[in-house]
Amino acid sequence: SGRANTLAFNLFHVARTDTMQRAWDQIVGVTCPACNAAAWAFDGDGAVIGASSPVGTMVALDADAGEHRWASPIVDGTHYQSTSLAGGVAFTVDNAGNLLAFDAATGIPLLRRPMQLDAPTGIAPGVTSSGVAIASGMVIAAAGNVVVAYAP
Repeated sequence: SGRANTLAFNLFHVARTDTMQRAWDQIVGVTCPACNAAAWAFDGDGAVIGASSPVGTMVALDADAGEHRWASPIVDGTHYQSTSLAGGVAFTVDNAGNLLAFDAATGIPLLRRPMQLDAPTGIAPGVTSSGVAIASGMVIAAAGNVVVAYAP
């Protein structure tokens, strides 16, 4: 038919707050109409960190220029859960109900904790778009109808 096959990409867009002009765009994955509804977080050290899907990859981008700093696999298909940061650690929940933690500077996985192990017997975490809250030294995560609080 003369039409070329094209692959569309999922772009992360950044605008300058003083002028609302585009600062930069960066490819963080392939297009997926039902994906990438998760919120990203700023680490306070010049990076934005969040998950891209499909496939599921935690990504850190330089906040000034948009260059990739690191990428680390989540491997949960579509990812809707937001990213939260505290103490140099990026937290999210995957679609299997695992609490995930990554070193915010390097992307090295630090934790993959099945929250079902910490839920009351007979209650299994489900798919959710809930994220992770961090307060008073605790990490509070939700998956389906389960909310679990972790202390250091």
